[in-house]
Amino acid sequence: MLDYQLKEMVKVDMMGMLSLDIDTPNGAAKVIVDGDLVLKQTGPIVFDSNKRTIYKDNPFDVNLISKHSMTELLELYHERTETIEFNYEYLIQPIGNPYKAVIQIYAHVPVQQEVKYVPGILETLKFAWV
Repeated sequence: MLDYQLKEMVKVDMMGMLSLDIDTPNGAAKVIVDGDLVLKQTGPIVFDSNKRTIYKDNPFDVNLISKHSMTELLELYHERTETIEFNYEYLIQPIGNPYKAVIQIYAHVPVQQEVKYVPGILETLKFAWV
């Protein structure tokens, strides 16, 4: 679980999920994952002066886990308007201790990201003023 916040033009505070899909037919002693965490939107965010906290609930809450399978929880997460996507590549070291696996995750958050939003009335009128 990740706490993801936007603070400039659009104020968003949400919980995100980082999921990995790694296929190892013979198991792995060590997996190294390196990637970028980016905001994924299916539609624009409506501009508001208040902070948007619509997705602040933990998707792995005890009440949700008892009602849904892991596949259903992932589907519910990906149906959201805003999610966090982890674009990654991985390296597998197959030889090692058969009883122990090490997973190293390096997640980078880009400094500049494009965020689609519907501008507020004051921002729109600012361009009409000129």
